Amino acid sequence: MTIDAWIVTGATRGLGRALAKQLLDSGAAVAFCARHADTVKIAAADLSSHGSVIGMAGSVADAAFVRRLVERASTLGSLRGVVLNAAVLPHPPLSAVHTLDPSDLRRVLDVNLLGALNVLQATHPYLGAHPSPRILAVTSDASWAAYPGWAGYGISKAALELLVLTYAKENPAILTFVADPGDMDTALHREALPTDATNLRNPDDVATGLMRLLTSPVAQSGRWLIEQGTENYEPREMS
Repeated sequence: MTIDAWIVTGATRGLGRALAKQLLDSGAAVAFCARHADTVKIAAADLSSHGSVIGMAGSVADAAFVRRLVERASTLGSLRGVVLNAAVLPHPPLSAVHTLDPSDLRRVLDVNLLGALNVLQATHPYLGAHPSPRILAVTSDASWAAYPGWAGYGISKAALELLVLTYAKENPAILTFVADPGDMDTALHREALPTDATNLRNPDDVATGLMRLLTSPVAQSGRWLIEQGTENYEPREMS
């Protein structure tokens, strides 16, 4: 039996690492990436106890690196899915529009938007060959709600959503989700709001909700919200 392989970007911590772990526990193989070699090595050592995994250090903004990642992932099995999770914040993390550095916004767009484009283009031939391919792009309510200081990050996520949803229209056989996981207790959230510790979701719990979406036989391509139910997190389709 051929093993399904997944690519998860930004998977050394937080939601990406939680999703990589749960995909491995489901029987899939995982290739993941992040920018720093030391954290990739640590995450790979931990995740390898859950299944077949490859970790590579590099930036999704580097198209050549992404192609190497995809080639390595294809050695693990039949490439079934991609999780577009890698993201960065501007410097400083919260910048008013009138102080936002255009060169820094380009850096954010290089990772959060063009990095996703690199992954979509590199994986397209492989996903098209799988009988039930899936793509998950992690977004934020900052993509549509105007929060002071969040323009740089929100712009990148708004553009990511349009990119991925357009890809879904062009490729209806590839089930494609744009999902908002809510505010989580992650390094990225703490970087933006270091004193905010109220009602933050556990990335492991949110990953369980996202796995329900990824494994659902009836889910449709589109925008999804991970919301808290009575006992756990569940995906809900957004209009």
